[in-house]
Formats: sequence, structure tokens, C-alpha cells
Amino acid sequence: MKLSLILGVHCHQPLGNFPEVFETAYERAYAPFLRVLYRFPGIRLALHLSGVLFEWLKRRHPDWLDELRPLVAERRIELLAGGCYEPILPVLPDYDQVGQIQRHLDLLERAFAVRPRGMWVAERVWEPSLARTLARAGIRYTFLDDFHFLQAGLDRGQLSQYFLTEDQGEGVAVFPISQRLRYLIPFRPVEEVLSYLGTLGQGVAVMADDGEKFGVWPGTHSLCYQEKWLDRFFEGLLSQDWVGVETPGSLLDRLSPAGTVYVPTASYPEMAEWSLPVGAGSALARVKARVELLPDSQELLPWLRGGHWRNFLVKYPEAHDLYSRMLRLSHALAKALASDPNDPALRESQEELWRGQCNDAYWHGIFGGLYLPHLRRALWQALLKSERLLLRKREGIGPWLQWEEADCDGDGRPEFILGTESLALAVCPANGGCLSELSVRSVPLNILDTLTRRPEVYHDRSETPAGPEPPSEVRTIHESPPERSGLRFEKPRYDRHRRVSMLEAILPPAADLAAWDRGEGTALCDFGAARWAAHLKDEGQNRVSLILRASEAWPQGCPVDLTKTLSLAAGGTSLSVHYSFHSPPPVEGTFISHWNLTLTAGEAPGRYFELPGRPSLASQGEIRGVGLTLVDEWIGLAVELAWSRPAQVHYGPIHTLSLSEAGFERIYQGTSLLLGWEVGLAPLEVWEETLTITITER
Repeated sequence: MKLSLILGVHCHQPLGNFPEVFETAYERAYAPFLRVLYRFPGIRLALHLSGVLFEWLKRRHPDWLDELRPLVAERRIELLAGGCYEPILPVLPDYDQVGQIQRHLDLLERAFAVRPRGMWVAERVWEPSLARTLARAGIRYTFLDDFHFLQAGLDRGQLSQYFLTEDQGEGVAVFPISQRLRYLIPFRPVEEVLSYLGTLGQGVAVMADDGEKFGVWPGTHSLCYQEKWLDRFFEGLLSQDWVGVETPGSLLDRLSPAGTVYVPTASYPEMAEWSLPVGAGSALARVKARVELLPDSQELLPWLRGGHWRNFLVKYPEAHDLYSRMLRLSHALAKALASDPNDPALRESQEELWRGQCNDAYWHGIFGGLYLPHLRRALWQALLKSERLLLRKREGIGPWLQWEEADCDGDGRPEFILGTESLALAVCPANGGCLSELSVRSVPLNILDTLTRRPEVYHDRSETPAGPEPPSEVRTIHESPPERSGLRFEKPRYDRHRRVSMLEAILPPAADLAAWDRGEGTALCDFGAARWAAHLKDEGQNRVSLILRASEAWPQGCPVDLTKTLSLAAGGTSLSVHYSFHSPPPVEGTFISHWNLTLTAGEAPGRYFELPGRPSLASQGEIRGVGLTLVDEWIGLAVELAWSRPAQVHYGPIHTLSLSEAGFERIYQGTSLLLGWEVGLAPLEVWEETLTITITER
């Protein structure tokens, strides 16, 4: 009896990733890997190409797909399906889960004349109900980490085989992926990998991991292709008579399962750690460091499981905004398709919705993910395109206006959703009465898609003094020290409120607006920490107003009675916010209205303030006046803010510090605008101002 080795390669690029990133991954990993594979007919493997990557390959490198077809036909490569646009399946409505898988199956069957039996679970995020989803979509097997199985109570000695799992009587086969093999291949010498495989004896061993580790991850292109690690590995495998390289499907056909296992909600260990809040994540890291010193650490570590993927939706409200927006759209689209399932516009809308479910910008770990503005922007664009197609029947009937009050994000508190044929807005009374979405449907772009500066577990390492040079060998990205980037940053600053818009405060007289933006200083009244009472008023003639009144303010006892009224009219591309406040005692201070806007870049050409010298959107400064315009020539959009009485305006970039496989990165997230008016009011004297935001295409 031989050891049966399954090799699985998962290849994916996020929706919205830069074209040069796709091309680099192709040149450094996908193309050379296939060239090496052609030289070793005895090597068989499972291959997953996400729908995002497949569509790009079809456009840019159809010859590579042509080279792949003979290997598929000869059963040297067994294709794996997945959720077509690489979503985190358990958080989607059931119809989108099955629909995404079947869409990918259809795509691969048309391209390769084979309908896959297995699939790749994005980020190995598993919840028990997925067994039924996969079975209903026609999937027979998948892969999960050994971490999943250990948490089910199995020991490592039982993981040299595959199992069955089910939900409500419907199920699939599951293969355990060896974390040890993931960390060995291709980062350790070939002899060490073969030696480890030789210790496993009979049974099944699985190494299934990202294809990008074979050329894109730091140092791996030189290692795999110039130093010929991959050639030597394949040669080594084929030279041994005690190991056979098989596809999972062939093994499934000839071996019986070891039994049934019920896998708990889990992902790979690092994902579980990243999903935790900062305090819990730091505590877990400290506990793990202690446990790793114990002689039985390998038995104990699986029980330090961290959180699970859905925690990201709490940890990052920006991700939850995308998620709740996606769910609202999915439910509305499902209802429309139930009435007219063959409508081509609705089917196109569904395709865009599925693109908008691509997982990468919904979370953050060793890769930038949510921290990368172009990835978030791609999801917003896909969702807005989907919504436009869903709303297409309104076209041609004249200007229209919609509004609703609903708990859209499931937090038990209502939000207000407003829209016209041109704009889509979301207002959160319980979160400072803020404006959290202002999307331009035609572009499409959410110009409030910024990111809050918040603590991350890895931020402490950004200040670590440079130490000795790291070891010269190539390491997995989970082991590589972030200091490799050679960058050091001052301690990150964090925001007192989310980087949303339409936030107000009264600061002391002649306040330093830049200091407030940095998170310094205190307010006389901070309405961004208040809950607001809100109600809609139909103004008639296709105009609606949302009236918000601060019902709680911090510090307690703030005497100011502030009302803001957001007004929106059909047929236009502008909105107005009218402020009115008074106070029984006199008021002396600086009233501010805070806006955080983002277009498509900060320093890139054609993105600037319409001011003398055209300073970039990532510049910082102060002006005094009655208006300010942000311009993005690349997408042809201008955002003008105007008001009546002169205000002091501070503008500055929003930068976050994040960690990627290459090290620390300072990322422009948007532009902060603080409008400040000096106020001196007698008792009960009313102060009023109206701010108008107009969006025009240029």
C-alpha cells in the first residue's frame, strides 16, 4: 500500500484588483506552474480557478486555457468548482449559495466539457449547513483544513483518510488539508518535504493551498522556477515507490470513507485569529505563545480557536454596510426573478450581484482586503450596477423618489434609505445621525466609501526597532516578519467616530480643526456620539426631507438643541442639509460639520481640489470660504459643497496603516473635510445654515 498524495491548487484574484496585479500573478505563478506541470506527466492535481480569474484569463490569456484543456481531458488535472465569484458562502441567502456554485459549474463545463464533482470553499469558511448546500448544487466533495477536523474531536492520527458530513440527510465527502504540508511546500527543502511524507505511512495526505504561493508570494518565484524547487519536488515524488500522486475524484471512486464527521463552524487558524476584536486577538496571541512552549502544544493549539468569520462584520462596520446592502439587493432581486425568471436584465443584475459578493473586501488579515479601497470600490460598483438593472423599469417614467425606514443592518435600530434615479443614500440616526452612503448610480460610485482608523493587533509591531536581518530562506507569509518591508511608522492615530459623513460637534472658540481631525481635543457638545430622533416628511412635488433631532449628546447635559434636515428631490443630483440650533444659555464656540469623502485616488493625476494650484485630494490645508469642490477627471465626476456664510475649512487625507504579505502599508482611504463656523449666540437665539452637496459629471 502506498501513501496517496493529493495536490490541490487554488487560484484567485479579487474583483477590482489592479490589471498589473493579475498580469504579475499570471507571469510569475500561473504560467510557469503550468509549464512545469507539462514536463511531469505522472503528476496529477486538483485545480480551482475562481470565476473572477477565469473571466480575466479568458479575456487576456485564452492560450493558457487552451493549454489547460488537454490536461483536463487526460484527467491529469481535476477541475474544482466553487462559488463562482469566490463568496463566503454561509453568509449568503440559500438561493445565492446554490446559484453561485451552479454558475461556476456551468462556466467550467462549457469551457472544458467536464462538470466538476468537487469544489473549493472560499477561505475554508465552513458552517455545518454548507453540507446540504453543496449536495443540492451537485457537489460530491470538498477540502477543509485539518484544524476543522481537530475541532470536531478527531486526533491527527485519524486524518489520513476522508470523511462524510451531512446536514438534514444531504451531504458531501470532506478531505482534511494538512497544515504541516501547507507550511512545508514550497518553503522547505524538497528533501525535508519528502522525508516528512515518508513518515506518514499509508493513507491519504492532502496539500491544497493558494496557487500564488508558487511564484507570487515573496521570494517564491525565484525559489520555484529559478532554483527549480517545483521541478525537484515533482521529480522527487515520481522517484519514490511508496507514494502515488492522485486526484481526489479518483481516490473517492476507489476508497470508502472513514466515517461521518460533523465539522463545527471554522476556517483556517489565522482567519479565526484575525476575526477577533483587538483585545481578544492580543490575548489569544499571548496565550498561544505560552502554549507553544509546552511539550504537548500540538494537542492543545487546536482548542485555541479564536473567533469565526462573521465577526468581521462586527469588527468592521464598513464590511457590514456592504453586507447589508448586498442582502437587501439579493432579496429584492430574488423576488423580481420569481415573477419573471427569464428577464435578461434581471439575469444580468444577478450576475453583478454575485460579483458584489466576492469575499476579499469583506474582511482583513495578512492581505489588505477591506483596507484596499479599489477592492471595496469594485464591490460597491457591482452592487450599484446590479441595482440599476433591477430598477430599469423605472427608466422613462420621469423623475422618481423612494424612501423607507427599516432595520437594514439587523442591529435593532432603524435606518433610513432614500434614493432617486441618480443618487442612493443611507442615514443612521443611532450612529450620530450620520450619512453612511451617498452613491452616484450612473458612475457607479459610493463617495462615502472611506475606512475608519482603528487599532489592529499588528500595529504594535510597526514601531518595533529594526532588528537583525531575517533568515535568508523563503517563508510562508504567515511566518514572514512584517519588518521585511523596511518601513517604520509613527504610532497610528485612531478615530473617535466612524469615518462617515454629516457628523456635527460644537468645539471651543477658535478651535484647531486639524487637531480635532487627528482625534485630539474635546468638544463642548459632540453630536457624533449622539442618538438622533428621526422622521420622514413628504414635502410633495417629488421632494422628501428627513428631520433629525439630537436626542442624546455627549457630554451629558449639553444644552444645545440641534436639528438637521436632509432634503432630497427627484430629478436632481444634489442634496441639502439644513442646520438649526439654539440653547437656553448663551453659546460661544465653533460649530463643525464633518464630511469624509472618497473618489478614486488621492495622489493620482486628475484627482484634485478645485483650488489655486489644484492640490491633490491627498493634500492637507485650510481655506476660508463658502464652498469647495473635489474633482476626479478619471471617472469624470465633481463633488461641490456650498454654503452661505463663510466657514473655516480644514481638508486632509485619511491614511490607514495595514499589513500585507509584503509588510506595512500606508493607504489613502479618502479625504476629510471639516467645515467650521464661529458661533456666538444669546440665550435661545437661533443659528441656521444650509449645506448643499451637488454631484456633476464632467
